Amino acid sequence: MKSAVFNTMWLIFVIQYGCAAYGATIMPPAAHQVDGCSLQTGDGLINLWPIGNDGGPRWPYHATVSPSADPSHYSFDPCYQFNQGNCKHSYVCRSDKHKQNDTSVGLLEGKFLFDDTSSDYMIQYIGGHQQVDKDPVITNVLLQCQSGSLQDTLEVVGNISEGHYLMTLKSHCCCPGGCSTVVTPSSNKLSFGSVLCIIFTCLVFVYFVGGMIYMKVARGAKGSEIIPNVGFWIDLPNLIMDGVTFVFSCGKTELLSTASGSYQKDTAYDRI
Repeated sequence: MKSAVFNTMWLIFVIQYGCAAYGATIMPPAAHQVDGCSLQTGDGLINLWPIGNDGGPRWPYHATVSPSADPSHYSFDPCYQFNQGNCKHSYVCRSDKHKQNDTSVGLLEGKFLFDDTSSDYMIQYIGGHQQVDKDPVITNVLLQCQSGSLQDTLEVVGNISEGHYLMTLKSHCCCPGGCSTVVTPSSNKLSFGSVLCIIFTCLVFVYFVGGMIYMKVARGAKGSEIIPNVGFWIDLPNLIMDGVTFVFSCGKTELLSTASGSYQKDTAYDRI
């Protein structure tokens, strides 16, 4: 009896949200998609980037709300493609009840849609495993605003018809203006120059700290003598100045008088 009631509730859930998913083809005039994970609406920006996980699905092997109706497990990330078994470069992957035999049910970058009957936004992923002469596989993810909670949750309905899958994402980032700052993958990664600066800083730190410890412990140096190659660092400003002088003088020669009263040529290079 309990199982029958639960299945009935699940069926109502599927009918209610499934109909919304199929009818979601309207986009309000004030809304436009910024990228695959953010939508600018008249009420503010819906930004899902903070929810995504670069390096693996945000929700791996997630069970459905009714395992008896759909025993499959689903892995999902709203913003970043991931690899999982045979499911490659996908946003949504479907696995069997043993968490094996992964197949893609969402390959293409998300497209935002709007259902005018429920006034809810959703994000749609198209492409994946399908048979020949069949319609494309579609996974619709309803976006439910949770303005009073910082917890992100996913409810997976699963397979509602052949080639169609449904989920519900609940988060404050689903609210317009809930996560206003867009952090895209390109802005979230360090540039090559930044990496070089970090490596150089670490090497300088290791050189001075390691050198000072060695000079103190192994050679018993004191004061400024604990600085490794202290003579070089003291002369460095003068060497730099001589180098600048050589560059701007183009190595021109100068006549210098000697103690005997004769003159000899002196170049900027010789002084360096």
